[in-house]
Amino acid sequence: MIPIAFVTDQNYLNHTLVTLSSVISNSKAQFNVYILFTNINFEARQKCLKKFENTNAHLKFIEFDADRFKNYIIHNKKLSLTTYAKFDIPNLISEEKIIYLDSDIIVVSDLSTLWHS
Repeated sequence: MIPIAFVTDQNYLNHTLVTLSSVISNSKAQFNVYILFTNINFEARQKCLKKFENTNAHLKFIEFDADRFKNYIIHNKKLSLTTYAKFDIPNLISEEKIIYLDSDIIVVSDLSTLWHS
């Protein structure tokens, strides 16, 4: 299985799902999908799990406390604190190697090529 990670919140959840759909529609590989999140309610997470349950993607939601960066990050009005969760991926996910994807992209080829390079 190829592990991939996203960081998102309720505002970007739909974007994340579009990106994930583009990943799985371009590959027959199996994916462990880690979604680091803040402020996504249980019902929304359950809908995501249901939507992808019969696909080549196994979803795991990991709640992230974005406030932990409040005292360490220079605040940028264009970025939420959630954005900084990507820097904590090695502490939150036990994978030797992982592909991180932003939520505002479309994947147009098989990520297994990148994974095996």
